[in-house]
Amino acid sequence: FTLVVDGACLHGMGDEDRDAYVREIDAVAAQDAHLLILAAEPGSAFAVRGITADEIQRRFTPGWRLRSSGSEPDRDGGKALRYYVFEKI
Repeated sequence: FTLVVDGACLHGMGDEDRDAYVREIDAVAAQDAHLLILAAEPGSAFAVRGITADEIQRRFTPGWRLRSSGSEPDRDGGKALRYYVFEKI
């Protein structure tokens, strides 16, 4: 695949599932593929575990390069859904 999209799955997984997620994404992604992740931060209004920006970057290093990231505040001004765009290297 040259584009993989996570529409808010990773942030709800436990550690073992997160490890498997990264392995499987890496296995199916072509060289130079792009990965878009939407993820809630810990403590967000969403009823999920959440994941920090540091953890996402750590899990995808060194095989992926972060190209872009950002966030939008939720409707109540609380913690946001963040997006991350990676490129496989």
